[in-house]
Amino acid sequence: MDPKGIYENLYFDNTVNVIDKGTFPHDYPLHWHQYVEIAALPEDADVRRLPVLRVNQTEYRMNPGDILLIWPGELHETVENTDGQLIGLQFFPAVFHELPEFTPYLHIFRTYHHIRGLSEPELAQRMAAHIRRLLAVQKSRRIFFGVESLICLYEMFMDFGTYIQNTVLPGAGLRSSGADRTI
Repeated sequence: MDPKGIYENLYFDNTVNVIDKGTFPHDYPLHWHQYVEIAALPEDADVRRLPVLRVNQTEYRMNPGDILLIWPGELHETVENTDGQLIGLQFFPAVFHELPEFTPYLHIFRTYHHIRGLSEPELAQRMAAHIRRLLAVQKSRRIFFGVESLICLYEMFMDFGTYIQNTVLPGAGLRSSGADRTI
């Protein structure tokens, strides 16, 4: 099976499309799409060469434990994933629009790209745990796996929103500088 066909699947029929180790392409040309994409390098990844992705002309070198958020409409490419250790998720942002509690955070979420496992280990580990759970749910194909996947996704972004509220915006309301953020 062609990994690029799995990776850039514009018509995935699940709530969340998962890209497991060995399926995430070693390289992929510059492109954009209308869904959110998350790339993660697990903490236990055995890499000789660190994966590199580029988003909006900014290059991100992924260390074990790192997570990269790619938002709809952003030009991005996989420059290098030689060891095939990256994992990923793809989902349409409409899942956030269904719940008004996410609405004030959407513009703030979009300012984040690189969550570094070394500089923000608690957040990275919590998000990675949600990603691992989501991968397991998707593989299980048990009844209501799509609903359970969506719950995992919501829990991950609830943790992310809580992090933003408690560490980035304490007492500041929901303002954002609009700058791209790496944490």
